[in-house]
Amino acid sequence: FRENQERHALKKRQEEYDNYAEMANMVSSDLLTENPDQAISQFGPHRIVPDRWKGMNQDQLRRIREEQQKQAEEKKVNF
Repeated sequence: FRENQERHALKKRQEEYDNYAEMANMVSSDLLTENPDQAISQFGPHRIVPDRWKGMNQDQLRRIREEQQKQAEEKKVNF
């Protein structure tokens, strides 16, 4: 009876440890957190790995918006 309780307690501790490890992996996983830095190629920061691309970072989005604003202002001046 005591061995059965010990086995059950050990199994429960192992399951709790496994659950904790799974949660820690989920929180730190580049795939699940959609980290855009994982798409940077080994051939240089200016290249991306297409199947890992998770979208643009805030700096890239800001630069695009600035360029769009410049284009809109140029269009107003020319028309």
